[in-house]
Amino acid sequence: MNQPLVSIIIRSMDRPTLAEALASVSAQDYPAIQVVLVNATGAVHSVPAAVRADYSIKQVGGGQPLRRSAAANLGLDAADGEFVMFLDDDDRILPGHVSSLQRVLQAPQAADAVLAYAGVRCVDDAWQPTGREYRQPFNRARLYTGNYIPIHAALFRRSAQAGCCRFDESLDIYEDWDFWLQLMQRGRFVFLDEVSAEYRIGGQGHGFGVNFSEDAAAVARTIARRWLPLWNDEDRLDALAAAMERDGYKIGLDQAMRHVEDADRQLRSADTRLRESDARLGEYEALCRSYVERIELLEGEIAARDGEIAKMLQSKSWRVTAPLRWAATRLKQGS
Repeated sequence: MNQPLVSIIIRSMDRPTLAEALASVSAQDYPAIQVVLVNATGAVHSVPAAVRADYSIKQVGGGQPLRRSAAANLGLDAADGEFVMFLDDDDRILPGHVSSLQRVLQAPQAADAVLAYAGVRCVDDAWQPTGREYRQPFNRARLYTGNYIPIHAALFRRSAQAGCCRFDESLDIYEDWDFWLQLMQRGRFVFLDEVSAEYRIGGQGHGFGVNFSEDAAAVARTIARRWLPLWNDEDRLDALAAAMERDGYKIGLDQAMRHVEDADRQLRSADTRLRESDARLGEYEALCRSYVERIELLEGEIAARDGEIAKMLQSKSWRVTAPLRWAATRLKQGS
């Protein structure tokens, strides 16, 4: 059974590392590969190293110097494959990279997927691992906040890109990030959790004359502003969590939410205790009111008796019998 053609686009500045990139293509076990070599130098390109006899190679460009995005678009226009991948001329893909990603996209459960990507290991100029990897599961909001898919990590359907997704030729950095965001609007991305490519981050640089340190922040803001209107509330929350994690905060959104939930529980507990205190206070107030009412009643009774005594003392009978009471008292004292 014939396998669909995969086009691998290599934007070349005719560096010595190109031979290693092409050798990594030749080491693939996938039977149907086309190499599209884009000459971005604007001059005569050296004869590229040979690839496997059953792989075809198409060389385009060379008429004028090409910036990164223009070279990528020229490669897209020249690609004939049903599936497309990019590979920079100083990186390499490991054996099985193409076939593994192609199987993912050909699986029935990935019918709605437009792109599959694998993990990428960072290496130095001697191809020694640096300890860093790009190996993050797909998260739509996270991709809005920054690119975690190196350009050679991914294989995408040509049908999803054709006629609508292009590299922005005003961008000389992060052009692949903006391109992924365009493709993301076309369908689902699938992550293959295995490392099958290497990204060289040594001192030779990218070779396209871009000062990343000066330009990166401005370009990132441009891309973010471009895509911000498409964010929904969930994207914003996920993006906040991604940004907090990326910038090295010790507290992530999940932990912050746990703190909020703990504070809410404490507030509810305090509110319960306050209601209980209010109830007890109500009971005390009712008891105090009953004491006040009782005191007022007793004071009324005392006042009534005092009135009766005063009336008795002022009565005629009390005054007439006064000598008798005096005599009775004397007799008691003399006895």
